[in-house]
Amino acid sequence: MVAAVLILSLAACANAPQASQETSTTAPAPAAPTTTTTTLLPPDGKTSDERTLAVAFRVSNDNLQPKSIVHSGNGLFFAQNMMYRHNVSVFNREGKVVATVNDKVDLAAFGVSLDDDRASKVKGSPVEVAFSPDASKAYVSNYKMYGNGWNPVADDSCQGNDWDPSFVYRIDTATFEIDQVIMVGAVPKYLAVSPDNKFVVVSNFCSQDVSIVDIASGIEVQRI
Repeated sequence: MVAAVLILSLAACANAPQASQETSTTAPAPAAPTTTTTTLLPPDGKTSDERTLAVAFRVSNDNLQPKSIVHSGNGLFFAQNMMYRHNVSVFNREGKVVATVNDKVDLAAFGVSLDDDRASKVKGSPVEVAFSPDASKAYVSNYKMYGNGWNPVADDSCQGNDWDPSFVYRIDTATFEIDQVIMVGAVPKYLAVSPDNKFVVVSNFCSQDVSIVDIASGIEVQRI
């Protein structure tokens, strides 16, 4: 199956919004106040219902079957292809695929020690991504893990049971290599990086909790 991604642009917003300033000053006097009013205007003066969407570019290949697509803020688009393709596709503003990041890792190589018979070599299932403030790192949540001894769950009514944990991958956006794996709760989905780049907050769907990850150490420091 070949999947396609369309990236849309708002045609009326091709230029950055311009700010108009109107300054009025009362008659000269030592205590007279000066007031300034700033109004943001659409660049073309059009209202929202007068604007149209246009296709900026189209990406189509057999590696795409994304659950989410997120822009890094500096020209990269990350498409999380879950268990359907077991990878993350990265493309630029021109629609060119610049990297395909496989979700297979050896947990032991990242310092993860398992105290049971679950395999260290696993595949993930990339579902969502959040970027560090400077866009140098991408944190990708894995819906579930696949490997010998792992029990991935894919049931919408999974809450309240004891499921295997999952992992967040950290991807370097310069090399497109996974440089860190972080154990979190069961079936992590949405995640966010704090503006001060100190924490990653991860929502865990099936374990019904939130993982707080300390970025400096790369470990979960609290489960809420």
